[in-house]
Amino acid sequence: MFLAENGRVIGCLIGVIVMLVALYFLWRSFHRQDRCTVSVKAVVVEVREEEVETVSEGVPISSTSYVPVFEFRLPNGRLVAAEGNFGSAAPGYEVGQTVDLLYNPENPREIDVPRDSRKITFIFIGLFALGAIGFVYSFFFLH
Repeated sequence: MFLAENGRVIGCLIGVIVMLVALYFLWRSFHRQDRCTVSVKAVVVEVREEEVETVSEGVPISSTSYVPVFEFRLPNGRLVAAEGNFGSAAPGYEVGQTVDLLYNPENPREIDVPRDSRKITFIFIGLFALGAIGFVYSFFFLH
């Protein structure tokens, strides 16, 4: 009985934490989209490779993340370079590729790439749904 009740509480807690993390990242993404309102065509000038170190079950795992760097001109002619908001496990862009993006007129290095934002939004909505399912299952079905 004690273990079952603890499992229920832990399951509910994990579900709530996953939902809160998903909501936080969704909020950040939507907030950035609110600030980035000026549309521009940008060129991918670099795809940076970043080594990412994680630990899974006590075993260190190394992977590579590919982060695009975009360049575009402001209406005053100034050239701006800005790094994409998200890296990916496989290169999602090629150097020389033209991409539609939005930038923050008050801080042009803050950008939003709608193509990436849509993907990330679906990922965090899915994460929220998994957290909700975990919470509901733990709360109602674990005895």
